[in-house]
Amino acid sequence: MAITKVTANVLADNAVSASSIADGAIATAKLADDAVTTAKITDSNVTAGKIADDAISYAKLGAEFTTAAA
Repeated sequence: MAITKVTANVLADNAVSASSIADGAIATAKLADDAVTTAKITDSNVTAGKIADDAISYAKLGAEFTTAAA
């Protein structure tokens, strides 16, 4: 029977490098929790359109930010 799938137990440690992975090949569902760190996010890439509603609290913004007067 031909091998149709390579499993983790047959790969040598460090056998798959970044250059071996096609651009766009790793989907969000495959990323572990906390896998993307601040250092890995390019400047100006977290924009208002990418932040969920109510995701940032005033406490996280700091004292210099206040709510708008009614």
